[in-house]
Amino acid sequence: MTTRKELLERVVEQIADCREGEIASMGTAHLDKWVRQFPGASQEPILAELGHVFSKTYFTRKTFADFLSETAVS
Repeated sequence: MTTRKELLERVVEQIADCREGEIASMGTAHLDKWVRQFPGASQEPILAELGHVFSKTYFTRKTFADFLSETAVS
């Protein structure tokens, strides 16, 4: 079973490059503070779902740049 700490770290790692250079990176403390607004029993499922959704839908800057490079070459 994945621990709360691991869930927090996974989500933060997945979106580490979001708005990079524009705003400060989100840390686990910030994400933990945000998720604590929800009822206790819902917090870990919310974090797990965020991790799942981001793993399927979030495009890192590198992934996007690679996509553009491949598209431009084609």
